[in-house]
Amino acid sequence: MKNLFILLFIASPLMLLSQVGIGTQTPQATLDIQGNIRIATRGNGQNDTKILTVNDNGVVNETVLNTIATRKYRQTLNVSPGNTNAIIFTNPNGFVDSNIIVRSSNACSRNMISNFTSSDGAVGFLGGIARDKASSSTIEAIPSSESSYSPRIIVTFANVTGCSDGGDGTQFNFSIKKLSNTEYEIRNNGNIAKTITLIWAEI
Repeated sequence: MKNLFILLFIASPLMLLSQVGIGTQTPQATLDIQGNIRIATRGNGQNDTKILTVNDNGVVNETVLNTIATRKYRQTLNVSPGNTNAIIFTNPNGFVDSNIIVRSSNACSRNMISNFTSSDGAVGFLGGIARDKASSSTIEAIPSSESSYSPRIIVTFANVTGCSDGGDGTQFNFSIKKLSNTEYEIRNNGNIAKTITLIWAEI
């Protein structure tokens, strides 16, 4: 009983402290450690999907790994066919490095998907497919009178099967061009209007 009383006496002042510092006399959190942290044992394997994160103030948190999402931005555009109907769209996040996905579909449940990568002023075409038709691409040189970031990349899907919505073999053709750090231009080179979904994922 005497030993228990001594233990409680020693522990009581520590329990009254709202902030404890190790290596500092002015703790800024419940436990403020000025130095390295080592955790010898972390669970029994059931918590392997969690990571420790530290914010700008040095506060450590535990976060489930699969809840950390890549920064993304999505936009849907209705684009009429023809070069005069080019649409300027903006990625408000201004990702310096990103992957860009361009998607569209028709009334016959056929889908088109194309992938690009963008870094600063450059845009590269990675490939695309419209159901069973692989894409081909050409690059239109940047006129000397323009200050756009990238050339226009023209993406073509040859001989796509026609559909009841009026789309013919050109229906998924389009082009994309980066005009500035956040602005892009897209053109519908097919024969009918299309709803195009654009998805950015920061890398």
